[in-house]
Amino acid sequence: MASSTDAIGASSGNTISANTASICGNYQILYKSKPTIAAASLPSTVFGAETKTLYRWTVTADSKGDIGWQKIVFDVSGSVQIGSDVYTIGAGTATSTNGIYMGTSTTVNTANDNVAKSLIATSSLKVYNVGTGVEVTASSGSAFVYVWNNLAGGARVTFIPASEEIIAAGVTKTYELRGDIGYGGKAGDSISTKIASRNTATSTAAFHSNNYFVGNANIAVEGYGTSTNTFIWTDRSGVGATHSNSTADWSLDFKVSGLSTATLSLSK
Repeated sequence: MASSTDAIGASSGNTISANTASICGNYQILYKSKPTIAAASLPSTVFGAETKTLYRWTVTADSKGDIGWQKIVFDVSGSVQIGSDVYTIGAGTATSTNGIYMGTSTTVNTANDNVAKSLIATSSLKVYNVGTGVEVTASSGSAFVYVWNNLAGGARVTFIPASEEIIAAGVTKTYELRGDIGYGGKAGDSISTKIASRNTATSTAAFHSNNYFVGNANIAVEGYGTSTNTFIWTDRSGVGATHSNSTADWSLDFKVSGLSTATLSLSK
């Protein structure tokens, strides 16, 4: 990405640097390449108590150059009936890293009780490269897969791969999120997933080895803020033709083509 933009006179050929007081304008970031994200068809849309593909999506690198990504967040919603009670994903439950939980409007979970129901354990949430069938290994850091259950309803799942996922120029890779659903459910039950876009601006920085984007130290685990960075990616254009997690060429989900994605659902 370019750090400055110069204006060149059409007749004189003189260069006016954007870094001088001679020219003023809005802050701009120019990228070497860019990603496009899209939802893909699920292998099955049937809800059931088994390992299921919760979401499938594609990431495409522009033909201008390779891109990489290092974090993605999924929004999960839905409800499941157990006995005579209808449990809503996230609703009524306290924040937990143990998995996607469900609660009812009358049973509020706390750290000391078990009235909420675990729908999908965090340990079963895995991401796979569909083309190769190989699991994308999660980071060994403390927040490689993190679930945040929203008291108002819904949950967010953060996934950080152990190493940067690189996609060559003009190439599309398909991924899927899998998890073990704990309840078979009844007619009308469903679980829905999408990748949202929440940022209203962007910036560039390094991707810290502790799994957060510099400038927002809790980014890997918070998952719930209105400005949550749901997709962190890079055009791999570090200064001096170098690139790593330490180079300041990592960006946020703002204006990434395809975000927010379509919602995919499993239903009974």
